[in-house]
Parts: sequence; structure tokens; C-alpha cells
Amino acid sequence: AAVAGDVGWFALDDARRTLSFWGGVKAPTGSVSDLSSDGAWDGAVWAHYAVRLSRWQIGTELGLAQPFGDELFAGHAHHTSAFGRAAVTRERSVDLPAFGMPMMPTSARSFSSSVTHRV
Repeated sequence: AAVAGDVGWFALDDARRTLSFWGGVKAPTGSVSDLSSDGAWDGAVWAHYAVRLSRWQIGTELGLAQPFGDELFAGHAHHTSAFGRAAVTRERSVDLPAFGMPMMPTSARSFSSSVTHRV
């Protein structure tokens, strides 16, 4: 199990947007021999931005990671690494009946049982 700590600050956080900045440190837990640790303290800083549109949500993260030592690769991996990721999701509107499977929205006209037809 890793022992780590993160701290963050939300520079902007409203109904439409979120911008936050983060920093974290990981302690050298685990074992170098079974590849469950690199035997070093590691640190990272990153930024997160998300925007909520009418039916879409878009999120991104960009950051830097830095090992403060390197027992696993005999000092050859002591380099700063950049990382990033992005996610896009779309909201779907589906009516959920009281019981049974979800169904697509139905217009009031075709669903109404009180319509009377005269010939």
C-alpha cells in the first residue's frame, strides 16, 4: 500500500466551470525487489479544468511528476515527466418509468389514453 498525500486549491468553482491546482507527494513504500515501489519519494503538481455545457462535460488535467530518488533503475530514471488526460461525456435524457425498463421519451399526444376519436 502506498502512503501519499495531496493538497489542492480551487481557483474557480461555479456551476459551469472548475479550475483547480494540486500537488502531491508519495512516500517510498513497497519493495524494489518485487517492483511494487521505486524506493524513492515522488512528487507531482498538476492542474485540472472542467467545463459543463448544456449536454456535454469536458475535463482536462496536465501536470509534472518528479522522482526524488531512483533505486529501481539505478539512477537512470531520475527525470521529470509530463502527463495529461482528457475526458468528454454527453448527458442522455431517458425517461424512467416507475417499474420496468427505461424507455425513450414519449410525446403526450401518443401516450394519452383520454383521446376520443369520432367517426
